[in-house]
Amino acid sequence: MAGDYVMITKDVTVTATVRVTIDETKFTPEVFAEFDKMIEPFGDDLDEHMKRLGWLCLMRGMESHHFFEGLGTGKGFGIKFEEMPGDEIEIAEVRP
Repeated sequence: MAGDYVMITKDVTVTATVRVTIDETKFTPEVFAEFDKMIEPFGDDLDEHMKRLGWLCLMRGMESHHFFEGLGTGKGFGIKFEEMPGDEIEIAEVRP
């Protein structure tokens, strides 16, 4: 029949790279302690904070001028994002 279609489902894995820049002098012991209480206990691990920021950029559409829960404005922390070319896309069929 016209208009009939068959639904298919596939898992799509996307590997993306985003360059995250921060002003590390803004990440003080007080900022780390407050973030740990409010959001997640990353301690003073800047790499974990940068991974979270990159995730927020890609998955939540956050931009440098936005407010970041547990930190404040991106501008206040020198947060900048740059999506890098060369993302890989892999499509894998879902198995019943």
